Amino acid sequence: MNIDIQDQQDVAVTQVKTPLNVSEFRHQPFPAGAANIARPSRGHSFKVILLLLLMYGLAICIPDPGLMLLSLSSPESAGVFRVSLQHLLLGCLLLCAGLTVESTRIAPASLKMLPLSSIGTWLVPAVVIGLTAIIARWFGVPDGMIYGLVLATSMPIANSSVGWTHLASGNLPLSLGMLLIATIAAPLCAPIVFNLLEILSPTNNTSPTEIFPWTKLTSFLSIWVVCPALVGLTIGLWSRKKGIVWSKQWLSRVSLTCLLLLNYINASSVLLKIRSEDVFLIGLLFVFVSNAILVTAAWFLSRRLYAPKEDAIAFSLACGLRNTGAAVVLASTIFVHDPLIIMTILLQTLVQHLVAGGLVSMLTQRERSTAVTR
Repeated sequence: MNIDIQDQQDVAVTQVKTPLNVSEFRHQPFPAGAANIARPSRGHSFKVILLLLLMYGLAICIPDPGLMLLSLSSPESAGVFRVSLQHLLLGCLLLCAGLTVESTRIAPASLKMLPLSSIGTWLVPAVVIGLTAIIARWFGVPDGMIYGLVLATSMPIANSSVGWTHLASGNLPLSLGMLLIATIAAPLCAPIVFNLLEILSPTNNTSPTEIFPWTKLTSFLSIWVVCPALVGLTIGLWSRKKGIVWSKQWLSRVSLTCLLLLNYINASSVLLKIRSEDVFLIGLLFVFVSNAILVTAAWFLSRRLYAPKEDAIAFSLACGLRNTGAAVVLASTIFVHDPLIIMTILLQTLVQHLVAGGLVSMLTQRERSTAVTR
């Protein structure tokens, strides 16, 4: 049997030299490498809510381990933050976020919307929560709850906003861009929003800014939020060039573990002090209504500005989901005298995921109804 080797070589060379049509990949909604984040399942996203409820239940039934972990800290030096286990967990949380976003390409259309959207993620929550706080004070909501919500709203966007945006089929590149800008700008923007909210909702009690001035807030966010995120991002970009790919599944598990531990530690020290069920229910209702109003206002505002639905999803979730991990560490360091502040931040952690889940369910149901109608 004769074999024409030259013909086979020609065919092989032809196959190797056939150019790859890269443009097909560039026009995909989420090209490979754009965010390098696997789309979470709905079951996994709602599992976070169940795990948070479990942590709060454990904090009430078995608080001793949480109190022991709360006491782990370094000696406090003059003018320097005391480094506790909570600070390290927060830094690890932001480090994993930086490693997750190892490369980010933002589409030109999203890039045009990014500056305005990034400003809106600070301005819209400040105005909406400020007005909500004024109304809440008329109804007799305690100052500790209001300050807890104010502190949580002053924090940058939560990492989980990217996962919820992806799950809701929102504009993922825009969500990533807003998260990165909000994290980097936190030392500058957070004190401004915090003071703006304090002006919108004044009280006769001691001002939080008298206890916790701008400089401490800025240094806290710079050291424990911005630096870990930038270190993680730098390591991720460097390792990507070296061919090292970090496991998104394990990074997600580490981040979730840090978040759950932070909530368990602080819930162990706070929930037992809240002996009145009425106070707890008032706080839950106050946080839920405030967060629902905020997400709804952000959604309708973006749609009134003729933003696409995908952009409106990313923007509304970025406004509603704040980095409560940073807020609860900050509150447990400075405002430990008022358990209502920490309790409200813990409730905000749970409620913002509930509201995000409700938005995702509503959008999914609407898409199904539209598909059936067609």
